[in-house]
Amino acid sequence: PGPLALRKTEGVSPFKVKVAFPVPPNQQKRNHPVDGSQRYPGPIRRLEMIEDVQNTLELTQSETWGGVLWGRYKDEIAQHLKEKKAMMSSEHFAGATVYWDYETMDLNPETVRLVEQVNSRLQWIAGLTAVPITKVEAFEYTPFGYTTDETLHNTAFIRPMEMLRKCGGIVHRVWPKVEDRGQEVLMERMLTSMKDIVEGRAGPRILVVISNSDLFTQTIEDAQRMGITCILMDRMNFLQYFPGGRDFSVPMTYFSWEILPKEFLEEVNEGFAPTEGPFAIDIMNLEAQIEKVIEGPVRLVQGDEKRWELDRRRFHHWEDKMPIVPQRHDGTWVRDGIRLNDTLAFSLQRALRRTGAMGTRTGELKPEVRKAVERDLADLALGKGTNSAAFFWNYEDAKLLPAGPKQSEMLGRIIRWVEGVVGMPVDRAEMGANVEPWDKNFAGPQNWLREANKLGMTIHRVWPPADESINLALTKSVAVLAKAAALGVEKLSDGTKLPRLVVVVSKDLYFDQAMKDAQHAGVSALWFGTKERGTYYPANSDQQVRLDLAELDGAFQDLAECNVNPFLPGAHTPDHPQPWFTKKFKVPTNMIWGKPDELNFQKASVRQVLATAMLKVNDQDTSPKSSMYDD
Repeated sequence: PGPLALRKTEGVSPFKVKVAFPVPPNQQKRNHPVDGSQRYPGPIRRLEMIEDVQNTLELTQSETWGGVLWGRYKDEIAQHLKEKKAMMSSEHFAGATVYWDYETMDLNPETVRLVEQVNSRLQWIAGLTAVPITKVEAFEYTPFGYTTDETLHNTAFIRPMEMLRKCGGIVHRVWPKVEDRGQEVLMERMLTSMKDIVEGRAGPRILVVISNSDLFTQTIEDAQRMGITCILMDRMNFLQYFPGGRDFSVPMTYFSWEILPKEFLEEVNEGFAPTEGPFAIDIMNLEAQIEKVIEGPVRLVQGDEKRWELDRRRFHHWEDKMPIVPQRHDGTWVRDGIRLNDTLAFSLQRALRRTGAMGTRTGELKPEVRKAVERDLADLALGKGTNSAAFFWNYEDAKLLPAGPKQSEMLGRIIRWVEGVVGMPVDRAEMGANVEPWDKNFAGPQNWLREANKLGMTIHRVWPPADESINLALTKSVAVLAKAAALGVEKLSDGTKLPRLVVVVSKDLYFDQAMKDAQHAGVSALWFGTKERGTYYPANSDQQVRLDLAELDGAFQDLAECNVNPFLPGAHTPDHPQPWFTKKFKVPTNMIWGKPDELNFQKASVRQVLATAMLKVNDQDTSPKSSMYDD
């Protein structure tokens, strides 16, 4: 008789492929035939595994292990070992198929990298069962229909089942996440494999089930009655060996599933595990355990994954097919609102195209306003490459959080972003904040003012706090620049030109006389609000234009996550993310695109230059009267 031959014994029904549900009866309550001993032999007590399953079963036949198996169990295991040896030596032997229930037998991502764990676990299972693994099947709950020829999606989350696909494993897709639904898919595949083996369409093989659920017991017993040898492993270090064609199983204990001895030792070597104290790990014992672990061959055949993968995704008619916008995954999705790479020129062009009621915020521009904007846009285009901007930042209205890159890099990214918005380099940056008088050096590990001061920004220390005190300090600097431009000053003492554009970032701007003085002097001005609102003051005019700008707090968060300058052609940003499946990045990743070391802000005192110019003008008595800042 071969491994497919069955013997009729009392209490064993003729084999027949059955559905794995309902839950099988308790194995402890099954009838066991009498073998001539004085009592009914109950379930066999657990054996301590020595090296692997094969070696442990062979030791049960030796005299030194006498009493472990007795009666018909010992005789049938001896006969089974002969049949198994003949089966494995056959040229038609197909190795072992592993059915991995990852929902109940997952891996620990906090110990060793999951990539290494997946490979080491499969090799360990092959060594534990003493059978080469030729096929691995698992399932994952996912609404997405990814295929095996697509690369990993670009996220920070690691998907072990996707790694298993890349190794040649077969991972079935199941949705929605209903209890036991994934296990049903694995049992369906087991029934198909059992039928192919019995009918001769596939060579003999051993089925290995890795699950902490009792749902597979009935299916495994059906396979056993059909003459197929099965192995069941659970999370409690318990292994059951079901010899083909028999009506009993041999329980064994194996080393912990949670982490292998080799992984324990790697933790010790890397300093993650204690070697002293009450929770110390015995390194000598670990090394001894590693010597006992045998890694077997894993020969997964790649190329047939698509053919065998099952798609068991089901969607209700009241739900979308994809819970997330599908365009997000192919690179065409764009977040609503103003983009991160929006520019001042585009904002002004949108203002010129307005068609609403004239005089409203979204209405058509008045003829004189349109003329001033068009003239200023043309002038800015002519001076491209030679113009520069000055940046004034009310830090109390637009604060930064300790997130993303280091502080110097984050400040550099903000300056580069402002340069991209206005389309010209920023040569001067000033920041205003409420600073207590006794705070001399901007103390504190998360104080952004200290790092801004190191980069060359001018810091305005304002105290006591008031609603408009910081804005007044910043706009006084704008007024000084406007006065210097009105007096004909072209360059500062260090040789740098006066800015062509001033940008003030604040929540509100109650007094804008300094901004108007700047535009009268030929310097364009932009108030950049924090809530998607702004006002543009075209140079050499008396007009103002309301603009729709990027939301500042959201822009700062996106800049912290950007791994490339958002103004580069083809760059993907958080509001237009990289597609999940891509063969090549259009723009190489650059985590230091802020380049804070290359910032070169003006150091010259504008007030000193203005005083020198005013002395020359006063000698000629032709000083123009301007505004509240004349004195």
